[in-house]
Amino acid sequence: MRKLIISVLLVIVTGLKAQNRDSLKIIASNYDKKGGELAMKGDLAGSLENLNRALKIHKRLNDKGNACSTLNGIAQLFIEQGDFSKALDYFNENLETQRSIGDKKGIGESLFLISKAYMRAKDLPRSLHYAKEAIKIQREIGDKEYEAHTLNIVAIINNKDAIENYTKCLEIFTQLDNKVGITQSLRNIGYAYYEQKKYQKALEYSLQSLNLSKEQCNAWGIKTAAKTLKEIYQKQNKPAQALEMYELYTKMRDSINNDQTRKAVIQKQYQIEYEKKALTDSLKANEEKQINTLKIEAQSIQIRQGRTQKIALFGGLGLVIIFAGIMFNRFKVIQKQKAIIEHSRNETLASIRYAKRIQTSLITSEVYIEKALNRLQNN
Repeated sequence: MRKLIISVLLVIVTGLKAQNRDSLKIIASNYDKKGGELAMKGDLAGSLENLNRALKIHKRLNDKGNACSTLNGIAQLFIEQGDFSKALDYFNENLETQRSIGDKKGIGESLFLISKAYMRAKDLPRSLHYAKEAIKIQREIGDKEYEAHTLNIVAIINNKDAIENYTKCLEIFTQLDNKVGITQSLRNIGYAYYEQKKYQKALEYSLQSLNLSKEQCNAWGIKTAAKTLKEIYQKQNKPAQALEMYELYTKMRDSINNDQTRKAVIQKQYQIEYEKKALTDSLKANEEKQINTLKIEAQSIQIRQGRTQKIALFGGLGLVIIFAGIMFNRFKVIQKQKAIIEHSRNETLASIRYAKRIQTSLITSEVYIEKALNRLQNN
């Protein structure tokens, strides 16, 4: 009965732990989503705070895959701040982790982001190298979304057939109903037509990109589309519209990259690094504590085993002594019985010999009888 109760309790506890884990995963996912939304709006400090909260939960659950995705999100904020070195540190750390756990989707994502960081840093050869590596994996696992993102980078670097490549990306994002990807592709097509001096086509695609960015509250998309539209309107000799787009561009740019935002991001980054170090120290201390506890338990087990062995040894010796005593006592009894039997036998034999002597003395000998018979015959 006791074993049954314990088994039921274990099942209940295991179920509660699984429920708690699932709840934490949902909370972390919401923080990730909120962080992405705030980043799109240009609130980098708020985005970083939410992503950091998600990261803590992922690490608590030892969910390496989602932790890497969150860190990639944090690193992209540094790309937009122009801190490419910091962003690449995060991306390369994540890439190593994802390779160690065999997360191919994550590997493809990180390779794409490394390519993006190098492109923004104007290191085009390295950007193209990582983009090709990313596409190879993305096609292998059928990750159409990130393949399209990566193809956008390849099209930017290899300007030849850019519009054709951007259009392919637009088709993929449209099939996936990926609003951000659609907006990005429309923006890229618009700028490609601008470079070809096809200003009316450029205007058409850039306006679509701007409108979608406004619908999504995408500060990055609004900023980039407004900049392109300003240049298009200048070429079309429309100063009023060009000024309007320039003012929109500077407003979005300043909301994303102002000093206050930079300070907030730096402050949050210091906080993340401190908490990361504190977590590492805590895990190390906890590991040492667990090792010491295991050592103490091992020593206790050895002591208990030693006591058990001693008890078993002394118990065995006691049993041997008792058995020897019983055997010795039995031996003495047998010897005594044997002596009594031998004495009785000797007495019996002696009696028999004595009786025989008496009998012999009373009965006339055959020699005497024979001599008497011989005398009678002679007479």
